[in-house]
Amino acid sequence: MENEKFEHITNSVKDAIILVDEESKVAYWNPASEKTFGYTSKEVIGKDIHELVVPVSMCQEGMDRIEQSVKIFTETGMGYFTVGNVELIGRHKNGTEFPVELSISPIKLSGKWNAVGVVKVLNERKRSEQKIKDAEQRYHALFNQSPLGVLIIDPETMGFIEFNDVAHQQLGYSREEFEKLTLMDIQTKESKDEVKSHIAKTLREDIEEFETEHLTKDCSIKNILVSTRTIEMKNKKWLHCIFHDITEIRNVQKALMESEEQYRNLVELAQEGVWVFDREYVTTFVNPRTAQMLGYAQSEIIGKRVFEFIDRNVVEEAENFLGKYATGVNGNFEYEFIRKDGSRIYASIVASQIKDDQGIFCATLALIADVTLRKEMENKLEKYSKHLEEIVQQKTSQLAEAQAQIIKSERLTAIGELAGMVGHDLRNPLTGIKNASYFLRKKDVCVTTQSKEMLEIIEKCVDHSNKIINDLLDYSKEMRLERKITSIDNLLTQALSMVQIPKKVSVVKQVIDPSELNVDPDRVERVFVNLVKNAVDAMPDGGSISIIGKEENNHLELSFTDTGMGIPDEVLPKLFSPLSTTKAQGMGFGLAICKRIIEAHGGTISFKTAKGKGTTFIVNLPIEPAKKLEVKDIE
Repeated sequence: MENEKFEHITNSVKDAIILVDEESKVAYWNPASEKTFGYTSKEVIGKDIHELVVPVSMCQEGMDRIEQSVKIFTETGMGYFTVGNVELIGRHKNGTEFPVELSISPIKLSGKWNAVGVVKVLNERKRSEQKIKDAEQRYHALFNQSPLGVLIIDPETMGFIEFNDVAHQQLGYSREEFEKLTLMDIQTKESKDEVKSHIAKTLREDIEEFETEHLTKDCSIKNILVSTRTIEMKNKKWLHCIFHDITEIRNVQKALMESEEQYRNLVELAQEGVWVFDREYVTTFVNPRTAQMLGYAQSEIIGKRVFEFIDRNVVEEAENFLGKYATGVNGNFEYEFIRKDGSRIYASIVASQIKDDQGIFCATLALIADVTLRKEMENKLEKYSKHLEEIVQQKTSQLAEAQAQIIKSERLTAIGELAGMVGHDLRNPLTGIKNASYFLRKKDVCVTTQSKEMLEIIEKCVDHSNKIINDLLDYSKEMRLERKITSIDNLLTQALSMVQIPKKVSVVKQVIDPSELNVDPDRVERVFVNLVKNAVDAMPDGGSISIIGKEENNHLELSFTDTGMGIPDEVLPKLFSPLSTTKAQGMGFGLAICKRIIEAHGGTISFKTAKGKGTTFIVNLPIEPAKKLEVKDIE
């Protein structure tokens, strides 16, 4: 009896009702289910419900979730779909898919959990939602694409709640700028009380139309025809306004009324421009030639002051100059005008007065001639003359450099020849002296301590003389680099090991070693040795040397800083020149050779010094060497 009541009730329900056992098999399928899913009750009883109605398009994650939910439901009577209503996609027997709303309730039969599902088809609701969406899109299309400015205005704050692009573009504002304004910010013709009166009238009568003036962003005036009515949204009344820009219409009407007589007297087809402006220099008439020269339509020029088209840099000067003509401008002038596209034209102006029937001055007539080509030719001639002067100066400079180069080359050749002769003439006797000293030391001919000290002095002097000869030869011969990828940190370590550093001198080394530095290691090491020796020599009473290396703009910057007394002022101008030294011994080739080596690598060497505080030498080497490096001549 109860089963008959259940079937009678479910058969009369318009929604699909499905009874599913704990294994997801269909136990009952009412007539509405047959209509909804296309399967008869006989076709589905005992079949897996998921194989029948779950869409084939469902992702694997959704399938896994259903399987897990069924397992939990079998054990507890609860699951993902047993709480509230959920929207899903169903599958018809013919394969089509459609939106449904599913509500599942658990029921225990014969000690096992079963589920009663109610399925509601949502096609009609979805169609209604789509109609609403389409209507909104049509409204927005009409609102945004209207050729007139359309706005929604808050009658209390006068702020713009919504507006289309035409509304802000016709006044020259961006959307972001316009939405910060209020009706009073663009209103020029009416006072705040008058505007409020219009708003109150519209709220009373629901619709109103009137003409006003609006201020554009560039402070020009627009004539606007306003059509407004009230609309109600969210229990509040708003103003729906249409702003129709009728500026050109009013300008044309005004021009027709005021210039009918002028048009009969002026020649519109004149080859020269004709420009008429009033006492305030506001344009009342231009002929087509003037508009063509300036790149504007005639209507865009009329109503604007002459000075709006003159180069801004000379506007004040032009106003002061023309202002002297209290009874009308007369004479010949030349001014540079700015065209609409931003280009410039030079115009020759012949101005005369226009008087009314009573002989009173009322306007100025100016004849405009485009002399841009003449000006351009004059400017080109001037530039060409300047260019010729620059070429002469450049060639003169190049000639002087070439002459200096020849002198340097000749001097380099002379130094090379001198170095060769000196090396040949001095090394042989120096070698003899050193060999003799060595022989005396080995044979113990000189047994006294004083004699041994004298022999050591002789050997040191010979070594120092050889060093001078080597420096001279190195400085004079052509610089040829043998590059290879080298660790700068290792070079610094080797250089420090080659210098005898006193115990009272401390050394701090912090170097960021680039992964690739293509240098001649022997020559760069020589630079490091020389800079470290100079730092040690600068601190006879002790001090500290810091060597800091860092990457800067694709270069390795190495700074060698000592805490000595600094470099004397008289030495600074010729510090990197040969034969310049502050030491008691040596000929001053060290820094000159260092400079040649670093510059041959495409780098630079510089220094900073302060009296009593020390000196810093800064070496910059390119991390990626240039494709072509020039070896600079000696100074």
